[in-house]
Amino acid sequence: MKSLAVVLVTLPLLAACSTAEAAEAEHARCERVAAAAPAKFASVRVPLEVAVRGGVPAIVRVGDQQLLAAGELLGDAEPCEITGLSEAWHLDLRGWGQPPPPTQ
Repeated sequence: MKSLAVVLVTLPLLAACSTAEAAEAEHARCERVAAAAPAKFASVRVPLEVAVRGGVPAIVRVGDQQLLAAGELLGDAEPCEITGLSEAWHLDLRGWGQPPPPTQ
C-alpha cells in the first residue's frame, strides 16, 4: 500500500517534466555515451578502419536476407556511440552502412 502512495505522489511530479527537459537530458546522455565510445571500442578500431577504408561492406545482402559483415564489429553499438566513433576516428561510419543518427 505504501508503494502505491509513493506512485500516486510522484506521478504528477514526473508528468511535470517538460519534453524540452527530457530532450536536453537525452542529448546530455548521448554526448556522454559518444565521448566514452572510443575507449569502449578501442579493441576493434584497427580492423574497423581497415574495413571502412578498404571498402569492405558493413552489411551484405544474400537474397532477401541482410547480414552484418564487417559491421558486426559494431553490432552492439548504439547510434550515439556510432556518432562518437565517427567523430573521434574520422570515419564515415554512417555512409559505410551503420544506423542513421538519432532524431533530435
